[in-house]
Amino acid sequence: MEENGFRSIGATTYLCPTPTVMLGCAADDGWKRGEGKPNLVTVAWAGICCTKPPMISIALRPERFSYGLIQHSGEFTVNLIGETLLAAMDFCGVKSGRDLDKFVELGLHPAEMEPLLIAPALLEAPACLCCKVRQVLPLGTHDLFIAEIVQVHVNEKYFRADGSIDEQAMQLVAYVHGKYRALGNELGFFGYSVASEDALKRRATVARKQTSKAAERKGQRTKDDTRKEKPGMMGHREASVNPRKNTKRLTIKADRQSSDKAKTMPDVASNHGQTAEMKDKEASRALKPSTRKRAQGKAAKRG
Repeated sequence: MEENGFRSIGATTYLCPTPTVMLGCAADDGWKRGEGKPNLVTVAWAGICCTKPPMISIALRPERFSYGLIQHSGEFTVNLIGETLLAAMDFCGVKSGRDLDKFVELGLHPAEMEPLLIAPALLEAPACLCCKVRQVLPLGTHDLFIAEIVQVHVNEKYFRADGSIDEQAMQLVAYVHGKYRALGNELGFFGYSVASEDALKRRATVARKQTSKAAERKGQRTKDDTRKEKPGMMGHREASVNPRKNTKRLTIKADRQSSDKAKTMPDVASNHGQTAEMKDKEASRALKPSTRKRAQGKAAKRG
């Protein structure tokens, strides 16, 4: 330990939290006609880099399948991720679009979003940013794509009555050095440290109401989940996609509402070991006392 109480861990990428998003991309617009396939790739190194014009940067390795698609088409979508898409997001970060159609595999739906001509958006995402590549900077292991945000689309259900957007209802997640974290309650707002008392009171009142409504929604979801869903491999989890479900991909335009609801991801482990052990115990109890003694004697001889 050094004198100032900090320990050096080396020159690493230890910046956290960072947003975690899924990029939508494709080589051409054939996917709209059922030809070819669109793709999704998970990115945790993304950030806003300019206000006017609005610009975003994303870092990708040149060997990634999506790198070539974005480089060829010159456009992509940045899809925000809520907790219901967490398993799908992780899946798209470890599986390659070279090997499978991720939309089909996950039961998700690509959507056309103006003004882009090629790149698909993720219909199930709470919001998406439509981006056109303006520059690519080689850095080392990663290249930095700098793109202009040409349009932003937000799902209608996340708008409040006054026209503001309820980001808390999106249940957005963040990436913290290899782990996914849920976002908590609002702690402040830009400029609150120098705001007047009246402004602070007004904002506090609004925040309390919004937090209360969010808690009500979460409570209702919890009740519904208890009735409909089983615990996932990370404990109780609201999940909307099945990474092993092969379904026919549906192409949906931005102005259409989908009535499809993706199914819950099954618990991969499904307590298999515990179930097998219980079955063995039940079988043992079912044996007659004399049979059990003979079986135990044979086992002792083999040991």
